[in-house]
Amino acid sequence: MLLWLYAYRSLLARIRANAVTMLSVSIFIAGATIGLSYYLSLRSVVVSVPDENIVVVSKSAVTEGDSKLALESARKVVLLDGVKKLDNTPVAARELVSRVFVASQTVGQYEPPSRLRGIDDRSVLIHHVKIVEGAPPKPNSLELLIGRRVAQHYPHVKIGYEFPMPGGPSRVAGIFTADGGAFEDEIWTPRAALEIHLNQKRTSSVTLVAENAGRVGEIIDKINGSKELDARAASVAEFRANLLGLASVARTVLLLLVMLSVVAIFTIATTMSSAVATRVPELAALVAIGVRRRSLGWTIFLESALLGLVGAIVGVIASAIVISQLGYIPIGSNPIDIVNSPIALTIGLALGLLAGIVGGSAPAFRVRRLNVLTALR
Repeated sequence: MLLWLYAYRSLLARIRANAVTMLSVSIFIAGATIGLSYYLSLRSVVVSVPDENIVVVSKSAVTEGDSKLALESARKVVLLDGVKKLDNTPVAARELVSRVFVASQTVGQYEPPSRLRGIDDRSVLIHHVKIVEGAPPKPNSLELLIGRRVAQHYPHVKIGYEFPMPGGPSRVAGIFTADGGAFEDEIWTPRAALEIHLNQKRTSSVTLVAENAGRVGEIIDKINGSKELDARAASVAEFRANLLGLASVARTVLLLLVMLSVVAIFTIATTMSSAVATRVPELAALVAIGVRRRSLGWTIFLESALLGLVGAIVGVIASAIVISQLGYIPIGSNPIDIVNSPIALTIGLALGLLAGIVGGSAPAFRVRRLNVLTALR
């Protein structure tokens, strides 16, 4: 108990220097937590995809929206060996992807276009989406399904709302969820309806479902190695990861964590070393009256850990506030909804405590080797 009280009194005595240290740590933790939350939000777009799903686009396409897959190629890929069958029919969806502007009720506010997907009969099944409100579009209609995040971002777009489209007014028939995945940022309509709106009949992509995850690589190799098919295939998870640049984001987040960790540790170590230097006579006097050097070393170590922990708590709170205000960040055609992740917040607290522990180790070791006679002269 006395150890805690002495550490608390020592921290209060150097309140200004400690405030600067805690501010540095809090900035580090806030930046690290926001970076981690951003990465985890991107990652959730990928992990929500079933392992068996394969996307096929035209060979030169980077995104589904860029793809113009030949109808003949689309017909052939669904017949490949290894594609799952249901009632003797391949489990596949041929889809058309475009974009549409949703009118905002805020005057003068620019909104990026939302992705408009022309779906097949089995798209809902293949993409594992769930209709939570209303009903799916009726066959041969111009009706729409909207993703959950679209509905949240545009509160006026409700069931019954009509979009002015080139082929005629399109009424919202239902709202769906996709386990937090990218589809929740999309608007769906029957492919035939989208072909009417675009005044052209074509295919952007085909999504196949393999019999099992083990056959995914085999099917992808067949498509990519075929000279007859002007097509490129990848697992949906890999396709999205490359599209969102997850590898680059991961490297950037890691580099950010390393740099900020070094800064935080250096700041704490500098503060604690300065504190020890100014308190050498005081510490030597305590040793002279019988206080163990080991106990004093633990006191310095405890002070450093407290600085790191308090700074981490402030940083985590600040990051939570910033993230709650960020909302959507557009990444290409996919707006990413950054949310406060318990994992990121926990890691943020742990990093702050770690910075305090590492930063206080050297000053604590120095105190444990204190020479009383030299310090009291």
